[in-house]
Amino acid sequence: MKSPLNALRFLRNFSGDVHQQGVDCSSFLGINPRRGLEAGLQVVMVLGVGVVFAAPLKAEPEPGWSEWQRRDPQTETSFDTGFFNHELRRFAAFEQACQTTLGEDNKPMNHWFRLSTLVPQLGTGLVEYGCQDSTGAFVHTVTMTAIAPQLDPVDCLQVNSPISNGLNVRAWPGDSEQIVGGVANGTQLDPGGFPASITEVDGRNWVAIVSPVTGWVSNGQPGSEGNLNLCPVDDERR
Repeated sequence: MKSPLNALRFLRNFSGDVHQQGVDCSSFLGINPRRGLEAGLQVVMVLGVGVVFAAPLKAEPEPGWSEWQRRDPQTETSFDTGFFNHELRRFAAFEQACQTTLGEDNKPMNHWFRLSTLVPQLGTGLVEYGCQDSTGAFVHTVTMTAIAPQLDPVDCLQVNSPISNGLNVRAWPGDSEQIVGGVANGTQLDPGGFPASITEVDGRNWVAIVSPVTGWVSNGQPGSEGNLNLCPVDDERR
């Protein structure tokens, strides 16, 4: 479902939880990363997904994000979103808030969006939608899980740290969490699902893995080159 609007129509017709490849994600909202790992890594993205913000924001560049683009059918081909019911409900609330604030109940919304740089890098990331007032400030925004649509389900990430020979694997996301193993550059990791489980802790993006060690690895700071890449197509596990 490339458009949240199409997904919202689906949601209104069906009351059951949305499943992605047979995984029940209905309990995602607000889940603790530790509980998500213990439950089989069924948490997807915990980077503030689905929260509607009301603080006015200018469309300034920000590390870890693409530039803002006007939303239309052509620009939205670069990602897929609208997988989970709780995110779709937040999107509906976002649209209503935009209409209420801007007084455009009967007009098409002037939506903009930007993608996190994790989408092309790891296949899983975020899309943030915003609606602007006449000054160009975003009066409301909402964030949703996004994936790269041109990719097959990503089941392989490769360690490629630019500043070390490998990465520590920690029990939970965070610089002070227990080290449970290590993975050298060139090692192929299984993220345990697609979309992957990613969270930002201590100013770094952490990715959950289930093989060769179960735990979390750091992909570095948002906007950095990152420590992980998609595996070469010929090397991906099937």
